Amino acid sequence: MTSNTAVAQETEETELERVMVTGSRIISDSATDAASPVSVIDGDTLRTAGQLDIGELLRESPALNNSLPANFSAINDAGTTDSDVGLGLLDLRGLGTNRTLTLVNGRRHVAGGQGSSAVDINSIPSVMIQQVETLTGGASSVYGADAVSGVVNFILRKGGDFDGVEITAQTGMSSESDAKEVYLSAAGGFEFDNGRGEMVLAVEGQKNEHVLEKDRSFAGPYVGNDIQNNPTIAAITGVNPDASRAYVRPTGNPISSPYGVFNLLSIDSYWDAVRAGVNGVIAGTGIPLIPGTNIPVAQVIETPYTGIPRAYDPGVPANLNQSLYVGDGLGSTNQTILPEQERWSVNLNGSYELSESVTLFVESKYAFSNNRQIQGVDFNDAIPIAYDNPYIPPALQAQITELQDLGLIAPNPNDGSFYGFGSSRDSDDLNVLPEDRVDRETFRTVFGIRGEIDVADGIQYELSYNYGKTNVDTNNINIRLEDRFYAALDSVVDPATGDIVCRSNLDPTALPPIGAAFPVPVYTENAFSVNGRFTEFVSFTPGPDSGCAPLNPFGLNSTSQANADFVYVDTLDTSELEQKVIFASLAGSTSSFFELPGGPIGWATGAEYREEESAFVVSEIEGTLNTWDGSNGNAPTGLAGGFDVFEYFLELQAPIFTDIEGIELLEVTGAIRFADYSTVGDSTAWSVGLRYSPGFGLTLRSTVAESVRAPNISELFSPQQPVFFAFQDDPCSIQNINLGSANRASNCAQFVPEGYDVNDYITAGIPGVTGGNPELDQEEATTVTAGFVYDSEIIDGLRIILDYYNIEIEGAIDALSPERVAAACVDLDTTANQFCSLITRAPEGYITYHQSGQVNLGAFETSGVDFAINYDFEIAGGSIALGLAGTHLLDFDEFQDPIDSTIFETRVGEFGFPEWITNVNASWSTEDFTLSWSGRFEDSQLLPSITNQQIAGNPLFVDPSQTGSSWVHDLNFSYYVSYNLNFYGGINNVFDEEPYLGSLSRPAGPRGRFGFIGFKYSI
Repeated sequence: MTSNTAVAQETEETELERVMVTGSRIISDSATDAASPVSVIDGDTLRTAGQLDIGELLRESPALNNSLPANFSAINDAGTTDSDVGLGLLDLRGLGTNRTLTLVNGRRHVAGGQGSSAVDINSIPSVMIQQVETLTGGASSVYGADAVSGVVNFILRKGGDFDGVEITAQTGMSSESDAKEVYLSAAGGFEFDNGRGEMVLAVEGQKNEHVLEKDRSFAGPYVGNDIQNNPTIAAITGVNPDASRAYVRPTGNPISSPYGVFNLLSIDSYWDAVRAGVNGVIAGTGIPLIPGTNIPVAQVIETPYTGIPRAYDPGVPANLNQSLYVGDGLGSTNQTILPEQERWSVNLNGSYELSESVTLFVESKYAFSNNRQIQGVDFNDAIPIAYDNPYIPPALQAQITELQDLGLIAPNPNDGSFYGFGSSRDSDDLNVLPEDRVDRETFRTVFGIRGEIDVADGIQYELSYNYGKTNVDTNNINIRLEDRFYAALDSVVDPATGDIVCRSNLDPTALPPIGAAFPVPVYTENAFSVNGRFTEFVSFTPGPDSGCAPLNPFGLNSTSQANADFVYVDTLDTSELEQKVIFASLAGSTSSFFELPGGPIGWATGAEYREEESAFVVSEIEGTLNTWDGSNGNAPTGLAGGFDVFEYFLELQAPIFTDIEGIELLEVTGAIRFADYSTVGDSTAWSVGLRYSPGFGLTLRSTVAESVRAPNISELFSPQQPVFFAFQDDPCSIQNINLGSANRASNCAQFVPEGYDVNDYITAGIPGVTGGNPELDQEEATTVTAGFVYDSEIIDGLRIILDYYNIEIEGAIDALSPERVAAACVDLDTTANQFCSLITRAPEGYITYHQSGQVNLGAFETSGVDFAINYDFEIAGGSIALGLAGTHLLDFDEFQDPIDSTIFETRVGEFGFPEWITNVNASWSTEDFTLSWSGRFEDSQLLPSITNQQIAGNPLFVDPSQTGSSWVHDLNFSYYVSYNLNFYGGINNVFDEEPYLGSLSRPAGPRGRFGFIGFKYSI
């Protein structure tokens, strides 16, 4: 069976075994015996599909296509307070990982990311998985909060599912001969004492190499971006010249350079070098010259020490912050796009029947992962370089002398003010690249008793205790300390030795200048002036033994190792998440005293007590705000919080009629759950379901459910964290003024002058804060599903499934980004709303500060149709299995105003929300051999960051605007050499489909074509 077949196909009854199906605690015959849609993928499919990252395989299911696999954690933000590198999180219906409840054996699992409830599914060993059941509908009435969009339940293998010990090994690599993966597991299970006991022990490990931007032709600057269009860019790229923006690649940012951009006459390198130079290129006159000279106003030096200054190349600039081509601007290719990961886990599960009515059971595991990624670089708009800096190469010194002789550089006033120029430089030197090294360990144990009480026809019971803990150590490599950085910049020649040293080594009272620095360090005064200086050193004691090593500010890779060791330090942030659950349930039927015409009523009832605690502690160094992150308002802050909840529930399953004329089955189900949270108080969730079968293989089914989700710890208690506003998204800027609601232009007139262009004022992200909200209320979701399952009695082996769903979430908890807050301020009917007070603007109109974070929005509403067709049949020498499964997305609307429901944004057709996603697969099997093909189709959608609102406001907002449709194909095989030796392998992404323009994750990831081979040996 191929992976897509399994994802699409619901469980088929191969034997009369009554099981507990996801979505109910009442025993049923199979997943199709449920009013809510439940799809299943079996463990063997997971283990032979070549995807060691379980999330990457499950993401191929249309309902889970917005999930965040661990392999994509370096390019997708999961929104956790701590580092999310290495996390694999599931997301049903694109409603968010915090609305998808992940279970193991029907029980809750401790979260993997700080402050959230989302489970790291890569801590679940694939060798232990029997099957994965996905319930795509509200299930809060059965499982409690977080099951708003549905439930994904990992059912583990038992001792009887093994035939001795299984040893599995797999390896693979991409067609670029990188992204190598190695996997090894050993698992054994057995029954003992005449079947009264069973036990499973499994050890699993894997390792995969990283991939950097420079390793892929579509990464880094070549990912692509939408930039402001102009005739030059249109002529070069062939985009529509009438479009406001061009979606092109490669793109850069001319605001700075890894070489350093400078104007010898100014400390403000942004305004007088970058801005003057870029505007000259846009005007068609090139980089201007300093009057009376042949010296450009914007220059760079590529090579340290001996470099020759030359005119700055900003690429083909669209504005001060965007360009076609990188030139000398920002376009690093050193960041991680596929993180390095190493994971190990040990699992020990078992049960023993103490008596006919009491069985003791235990589940335990320890999982560890080490994950690494290289992140974005530090930058400065204007670092100070004195005219007598000893690192100035001879050719540049000659220019300085020329300008001094011409009187364009005034004599040194020797009054203590800064005498020099500024340089706009990014620290892209290889030995100081910031890196996350994250160790994540998960411990979980469940123990309890279950059995059957000999009352009436028997009552099943369970009493269990579930404890889980996740510890995360985030080692932040190469954190820049600002007082050391500026001390190293302030270098001189030691007259005693002739060596270049830090000035503070010779004069401990010498405090370094900051010039027109941005970001502005914390321990400074008189920023953006020649008198701007540090006020104190906080991380070292100046003098000859300080360890200060000077920094050469010219050229790429000019940072010496001695300077890197002094300026950059490693810090440790720690996270701890803890979950405790006490659960008790009873289940049975009324068969001993009451039956409906269709049979007895099945019932289940129980109670659950749960505690969740979460804490995030940042290092003391980061707390001083003497880091680069601290200087730009982006220093992390700690988090601590928790809650407890007591819940009790009741389920009923009533077969009204069975096996009468016209009614083979008519069944009604219902569930209700009451909860009392220590944070938001009482809540109630309920569901009602209906199944009706007239016969001939057709079953109609429908559910109506009201689910609830209480805010999680991060949403409630996260302190104000720094966050940047993408300044180019200012809704009142001339590029965006007509891209919102009909109210935007008139509302913006209250804040900005006519023709306001944000690019005339802002150079980088605007600092602000975001955080939790202890006043949040719970959100409520109403889910409606309706569909049918048809098992043909005419065509043997044909099954057709179709289900409609509609989910409406009221009071939706959402972390509004600052960009969305600013847009909501001016898009609503009046500026007297809850959003405008969170945006602060300067008299000129540009945003200077912002607040955002968690709020209860108006609503989310999404609807669509899931469909699947499976046809299995025998042929000479084997069998054929054909399958098709997909989702047609009808609506996905976001209502930001909790009062006015006429104001909303629709997401259908935007990136990540295509109208159609379809999986098609086929396999041919003989007794020993299986060959499978699968294809995944995605309908065309808007390119990343482009919205329906923008296109509605201006059909020529951007060119191109669409991704185009795509197909991704996989091939795999499985061959049993003998009954105990199986070889398998294949090629995923056979035709090496690349990610869409502007993306690294859809329709395929950055790994590209990937071949794998493995074996399983049973002893």
